[in-house]
Amino acid sequence: SISPGFRYFSGHWAESQIITWLEKGWASGYSDGSFKPNNSVTRAEFMTLVNRAFGYTKTTEVSYSDVTPSDWYYVEVAKAKAAGYISGYEDGTIRPKNPISRQEAAAMLARILNLDSTANLQVLDNFTDKDSIPAWSKGAIAAVVAKGYMSGYPDGTYMPFKNITRAEAIVMLDNAISSVVDTI
Repeated sequence: SISPGFRYFSGHWAESQIITWLEKGWASGYSDGSFKPNNSVTRAEFMTLVNRAFGYTKTTEVSYSDVTPSDWYYVEVAKAKAAGYISGYEDGTIRPKNPISRQEAAAMLARILNLDSTANLQVLDNFTDKDSIPAWSKGAIAAVVAKGYMSGYPDGTYMPFKNITRAEAIVMLDNAISSVVDTI
């Protein structure tokens, strides 16, 4: 059953997906019993959501300078690396405690699903801030938007640098999981 503290997101635009994820054990709340759907997601938390949703359990050696075996996210990083959707930064870090941006989340999802990042670039024309989307993430954003896994905001922006919220991450991943399941 769901903690009474979760009632604080009643009426939230992502309520049904959040409830489903909580019931499946793919997402969890905070120690005070709340969920806080509009909070940012760290890179480690995003990896945890992905690993649970896609059923990644295989691990590999982790040698990032900012991840140690005593960290709660060590195994999640090891799973993400084994699954091949993270590689880390040039300085040897993975930055697990940093918030993950919408463009980074799109890039990880595009990698996970092996989406074509050279097609559908025209969908970016729908965003009023398309010129602010960096070259490195354009293909991934276009791929996940074209598939319907992510969308922009009511004001017509995509906001690539904005930290993805807990609700947005769950909805994006839920859309992807639903699509993958439907095609099998």
